Amino acid sequence: AGIDLRYRDSSFGGSKIIAADFFAVGAGSGAKENAYGARIDYPNDIVNFGLAYQWLGDEYDPPLGFTPRTDVQTWTGRYRQRWRPKDSFLRTIDARTEGYVITGLDGKRQSTAIQLIPLDLMNNAEDRLFFGYIVNEERLDAPSTFFRNSLIPPGDYEFQRWIVHAETSLGRPVAGIAELVWGPFYNGSLYAWLARIELRPSPHLFFSLEYRQNEGRLDPQLGPGGELYDGNFTDRLVIANLAFAFTSTLSWTNLVQYDNGGKTIGINSRLRWEVESGRDVYLIWNNGWNADHQSVQPFLSQAFVKIAWTFRF
Repeated sequence: AGIDLRYRDSSFGGSKIIAADFFAVGAGSGAKENAYGARIDYPNDIVNFGLAYQWLGDEYDPPLGFTPRTDVQTWTGRYRQRWRPKDSFLRTIDARTEGYVITGLDGKRQSTAIQLIPLDLMNNAEDRLFFGYIVNEERLDAPSTFFRNSLIPPGDYEFQRWIVHAETSLGRPVAGIAELVWGPFYNGSLYAWLARIELRPSPHLFFSLEYRQNEGRLDPQLGPGGELYDGNFTDRLVIANLAFAFTSTLSWTNLVQYDNGGKTIGINSRLRWEVESGRDVYLIWNNGWNADHQSVQPFLSQAFVKIAWTFRF
């Protein structure tokens, strides 16, 4: 059982928007099985900020939904200041920051992440460039594996990284995104980068290809069984999307993904027919293969039919 409340005012202070949300949900009879949270947003052009709080009991286990961590309190926040130059090729200049702090219900801090973007530029064509600085703090109570050959011992860690991001306008027939993040990572270092290209040759066809790579170097560690984790890893992810819009109400989207960590290939294919507004029919296919250097073996094959029908009265 749960409750959601939402408040929104588009005339705050004359013409500004302010919004607030609150939720509470009980997955059992005890207080530790419950969760609640609140958020306030000021999503306006020149000044934009938001604050949120969430409390999750240590026995909170909802049958529906995704809850990656329980027995925690989470604070999140963001702030952005914007300038709009006159008679300039730049449309906006932003300075922004966002982050979160996660503690246990005992008050001990578990995770902190703060991203500072002092300069975020966008021109009139909506090409964009920004750079920033990321601060992370993590407390591990038990050894943690990261990728296949890395073991991070328990302890308190603090590390900082840099980020550079560039993208061209998604309104062009050919668009691209590139991002690089580098710096210390736990007891070593991490270099992460992505490249993405998007093609829109017509209103009926879309194709994108994305490559992500995380290359890390952590201190070697001995596992509980005496096995050696050398701390070196290279995580690669390749994602391809192909979408057809046959008409305004009939579309077919396809996603193919390869992950060298799990050595798997996955395909998701979805056909959507919008009968009318609020009434949709979906045909969905999922397939997966284990792919090593010697063979490709199927492990997943699924088909679904989903009907979403809205009744208005």
